[in-house]
Amino acid sequence: MKYSIILASFCLTTFYFNSAKALDAPDGAGNYICSNQNQALIFTVRFNAAYENGLIIKEAKSRRNAMTFNNYYGNGASDHWKSGAGSWISEKNMCYLVLGYHKKDKFNQRLPFKQSKFRLLNSSTLGFEDANDNDYNDTVVEFHWVN
Repeated sequence: MKYSIILASFCLTTFYFNSAKALDAPDGAGNYICSNQNQALIFTVRFNAAYENGLIIKEAKSRRNAMTFNNYYGNGASDHWKSGAGSWISEKNMCYLVLGYHKKDKFNQRLPFKQSKFRLLNSSTLGFEDANDNDYNDTVVEFHWVN
């Protein structure tokens, strides 16, 4: 019984820390963005990638996908992607997680997506990296508050 409690405690602690990692970039900047009661957010996504890249904006509380973008949208990417490069307006008074993913090849349905490293490029722009050149311009999302 004593070992079961220790194991359960270890598993819950590991789950908490692994889940919390999605809220912080490798360099310490956050990808947790909130609108406020009076203003929504507009997210504008652009791609400059040789590899397949995707961006998922999740509602932070429910973890439901609010919007998805893929640079191969309309060119063979699966049906769960909703858009290529473009813009999306959020709901008011909501928080979102912005997550980037990439494959190590051009469009290839057999390859899995890997989570991309990201960096806060300025106060309203996140850049994602799909290789090792550290330019953080493979997927870029800008966010601004709108009325």
